[in-house]
Amino acid sequence: MIINYFAAAILVMPLISMAFPTIDYWRSYKNETKAGPQGEKADYNYFFYLLVIGVVGMWGTWIFAIIWLFTAHSTTFIKPGSVGSAPVWLFQMVGLVIFLSGAVTYNLAIIAAGKYLRPAPAGTLDKHILIDKGPFSLIRHPLYVAYFLINIGLSLTFLYVIPLFSAVLIVLGIYPTARAEEAVLVKQLGDKYIRYKQRVGMFFPWF
Repeated sequence: MIINYFAAAILVMPLISMAFPTIDYWRSYKNETKAGPQGEKADYNYFFYLLVIGVVGMWGTWIFAIIWLFTAHSTTFIKPGSVGSAPVWLFQMVGLVIFLSGAVTYNLAIIAAGKYLRPAPAGTLDKHILIDKGPFSLIRHPLYVAYFLINIGLSLTFLYVIPLFSAVLIVLGIYPTARAEEAVLVKQLGDKYIRYKQRVGMFFPWF
């Protein structure tokens, strides 16, 4: 069980570090809506709800995986056998790297954006600013990319397909959702955001 517990710890630490800022910015959003004027809000369509379902699925499978590791009767996290010509442990290790890349990207984005990172329904602040540091200096929507990476990483790590369904929903939802949000930012920030779009990729870095 020691190896299971070690794997569970790897998964639970970024979950905790992501959960507290997420709860905090939702709390801040509620306080702000009572306190004063807000900025612009994006005009979302049903693609946004696909993204939401995918993110909820991510949190659900992530928490389930941690519980499973702590309660499983198996003595080892690494599974025997192979997938094609590659050993299973190789897929699991690659999955852990992808998963941790997504978790780190999420946390760095939260740190970089601070109070300007808003829950999607919240819209922007009345005096919003352009965030172009940290992960935002490489891609314009690092949080959405992080959600995708976490789902893919979980799927490879535990060799089950449920997170892949969440990943597909996120892929279907992120582009229309990101476009709607960027329309608001262009309206509010003007040429500054247009120039930012020209030099920074949407979901992939431009070299």
